[in-house]
Amino acid sequence: MKNRQVLFSALLSLGVRSFGAVAALIFSIFLTRKYGPDVSGLFFLTFSVFSLTAVFARVGLDNSLLRFIGSSSSAGEWSSVNDVMNKSLLLIFGTSALFSMLSYFFSDFLALDVFNDERLSEYFEVMSPFISLLAISTILAMGLQGRHRTLLSVLILNVSTNVLMVLFIFFGNVRASELPTFFMIASALTTLLALMFWFYKLPTANGSAIGWHVLFSSCLPLWLVMFVGQLIQWSGNIFLGIWSTPSEVALFTAAQRTAMLMIFVLTAINTVVAPKFAHLHKSQNHEQLASVAYYSARLLSVVSLPILIIMFVFPKEILSLFGEEFDNAAIYLQILALGQFVNAITGSVGYLLSMSGNEKDLRNSSIVSGLIVITLSLILVPLYGGLGAAISVAIAIAMQNLLAVHWVKKRLGINMLMAWANR
Repeated sequence: MKNRQVLFSALLSLGVRSFGAVAALIFSIFLTRKYGPDVSGLFFLTFSVFSLTAVFARVGLDNSLLRFIGSSSSAGEWSSVNDVMNKSLLLIFGTSALFSMLSYFFSDFLALDVFNDERLSEYFEVMSPFISLLAISTILAMGLQGRHRTLLSVLILNVSTNVLMVLFIFFGNVRASELPTFFMIASALTTLLALMFWFYKLPTANGSAIGWHVLFSSCLPLWLVMFVGQLIQWSGNIFLGIWSTPSEVALFTAAQRTAMLMIFVLTAINTVVAPKFAHLHKSQNHEQLASVAYYSARLLSVVSLPILIIMFVFPKEILSLFGEEFDNAAIYLQILALGQFVNAITGSVGYLLSMSGNEKDLRNSSIVSGLIVITLSLILVPLYGGLGAAISVAIAIAMQNLLAVHWVKKRLGINMLMAWANR
């Protein structure tokens, strides 16, 4: 019965995430086909830099909120839920606003001295508030996920901004110079929507406050984990922005966003199982915890394998949707799809560690993976461009998950590589 609930909730989340993933792809396709790889590369590079900065500004609170709000809301301790969210929003507003202002005032330095393209200066200036908007909306979405409002969380994280941008580009005659402005409007509307969803019918009674020291002791070990995880995702774009051209950034982004279709299944399942992991670990129900973990890993394997095969057999046909030049990124897609396949079949190992209080093990795995992606990128990207970026990212993704599999087995006795043997 528990596994059926996981399946039903995951399918609902998967449906909304599928819509969000399709919207993100359509937005990317509209962008690249209408404005070409050069202009779209400028946008993708700015988006990558600020998305990574927003992760740093969130100080690792994403999974901490899932853990505290997931366990407290299940126990009806709504004062604790409100307290941890209020503290998190206060902290995030301060850190993200600081980084937004720094990005605005140092836009010329970033554009000219780091990425050697003066056109980026305007992008950095106009889109600098995106750091704050993304940080705040993500924190609210993670809180909604902890309250088991999965569909609303997915809507904020994956759907709203992408759909709004598709509508803006399709129905409005958006010029290339107006792209950053319209993206900021979409991001602001998404953040307002997240605030409305969070405060709607929010209970206030019962529970105790969570001290700052408790919150920091949980989130700070995860800070590096979250940052390195996003560094692996965005490193290809950023290093290509430094050593290559905006057009190459656009080609790599198209391949990466397509490859990530494989893990939106993982992300959909994570939104369902993460609060369950926190609750089952808190109640010391180890048998059910293992059962949910194995079941989700098997589900991911079944869904991910056909996607991998399609991406390997038809990479040029898929990428040609972005424009004629993009079939040159076919090999990038094949390499990145392999890395994401390892990510998918190992299951929700990161959440198993973070929801069970083993954040330090997850941090150590992330440190190793981060060093791998930085080292390989410094060597391979200047030599091989997008191909080097794809190899670096795929290896780092695989290593991060395999190391987490090791720690899950050692700390919890759950061997995620044997999910099919534990049915």
